[in-house]
Amino acid sequence: MNQIKLLFKKRMFLILLFILVFYIITLPSGFNKSIGFTWFGELPFYIKLYYIFILGFYLMNYSLLALIKKETNVIISILHTILLIITTIILNKNIDDLILITNFVSLIFFSINVIYSLKFNKTK
Repeated sequence: MNQIKLLFKKRMFLILLFILVFYIITLPSGFNKSIGFTWFGELPFYIKLYYIFILGFYLMNYSLLALIKKETNVIISILHTILLIITTIILNKNIDDLILITNFVSLIFFSINVIYSLKFNKTK
């Protein structure tokens, strides 16, 4: 149990690396882009297209936090990981209605986790 807590506290980038490799292995082939006149209707298509870069962004930032020896909040990290796994599954199943919601909430969890790490943790 202590090792899992340590993994989510100090090595969140390893979990994200695992999710990124899983997404690359199970990468959905072909995205159907519907024709529309609103940018909001095209947003799920672009999120699916750039999801690998979104995961890379999270991976890079969690790696930087590990390099400067900042600890993340365990509960927020677990919630963020669960949400990223759900988002990856949703992307593979092509459920467009939930993609925007899960990515937005994931960005909020990520932001809270980074702010918590930088503001409330001392370097160890």
